Amino acid sequence: LFSESFSQQNFHSGYIITLSGDTIEGLIDFKNRSRNATVCLFKEDFHNEIITYYPGEIQSYRYYDDRYYVSKKVSLADKTEWIFLEYLFDGIMSLFYLSKDGMDFYFVEKDDGVLHLLQNDEIEEYYKGWGSVTYENKRFRGQLAYLVFDYPDLTKQVQTAKLNHESLISIARNYHEYVCPDEDCFSYESRIPFMRIRAALYGGMSISGIRIVGHHAYSLVDMDNSLNPSIGGILEVFFPRMNQTVSVPISFEFSRIFYHGSIQGSDLFFTLAAEYHDVIYKSANLKRTIQLQYSYPTGIVRPTISAGFISMKNYSGEFRRITDLETENTIYPIDDSFLYLKHLAAGGRVSLGTKFYMKGGMMPFVNFTYDYIGSKLLEENLVQSKSKTRFHFLNLQVGIFL
Repeated sequence: LFSESFSQQNFHSGYIITLSGDTIEGLIDFKNRSRNATVCLFKEDFHNEIITYYPGEIQSYRYYDDRYYVSKKVSLADKTEWIFLEYLFDGIMSLFYLSKDGMDFYFVEKDDGVLHLLQNDEIEEYYKGWGSVTYENKRFRGQLAYLVFDYPDLTKQVQTAKLNHESLISIARNYHEYVCPDEDCFSYESRIPFMRIRAALYGGMSISGIRIVGHHAYSLVDMDNSLNPSIGGILEVFFPRMNQTVSVPISFEFSRIFYHGSIQGSDLFFTLAAEYHDVIYKSANLKRTIQLQYSYPTGIVRPTISAGFISMKNYSGEFRRITDLETENTIYPIDDSFLYLKHLAAGGRVSLGTKFYMKGGMMPFVNFTYDYIGSKLLEENLVQSKSKTRFHFLNLQVGIFL
């Protein structure tokens, strides 16, 4: 037993049971089944050092609502060694599982404490004129029939048994209920789903700016920032069996924006006149994002950081100019639309936030996000312009996961 540090770790809540029978709660590194069978990386708190336990150094360890491993001495390929076997079913006939070297092994144990390896050997036979034929001898069915001989009604189920979790747990449970119907039995098969989705609603405020790039005149316009409310929703997808700290939030957000700027000068548009331009842009927007998010795994207050892609669909997004041309003491007013934003713009989003884990499953959150979105512009005849537009958004989101 020793301490060490690893760079690729994925800690889940769980506990270990020491050789003296003490239960210690903490965090356990979650790896694939082959790795979990050989080592347990444990620490009592997220900031503590990692302690490495090997099979035989502790009685067992378990991830909450998930896999349960116990130290057992097993014999495989004429070699006896200590292994962490995955505990699938605890009853009159207990069931264990091991993934090793790309192969699956199942063990059963009754009250005598003898561990029986269920075998399914491949047999190769040669037939003259036909060549060799390989088949499985299904030996495990005979072993199971012997172990449950005192319950004849299980014979049919044993004869069709398969060497997998579902089939073997069903046989073990039925046998337990026949032999000891008044005693509880426990299935330790993982109850954590492969994928979970959490939904949230939020409201917020955003301050944003816009700039026209590549236009000979309007690139000089200094547009005022826009302060606007927004509403949205989040679908957070995560895969708890793989990693409980990384998720994929997908969000949808609706808002309206309004910008105003002005510019004046002489011959800006080759009119040989003094020009005064008010530039207005307004639109309704639907933002859609997909990000990769890391959440701090413990505590009531859990900081988050995320980054990803954003698209913004614009409804009636157009630049309008109100222009006065002054020449020879005469003012000529012009009011028209001169540039149009493409319906779909794209960019990136980065976010910092905090989730608050509350009793009852409700989870309020606060996010601060920055969006950078760019789009090419269209001219009056909807021909693509050389001009582009750049949006910058700073957003505050306050909401709750339901």
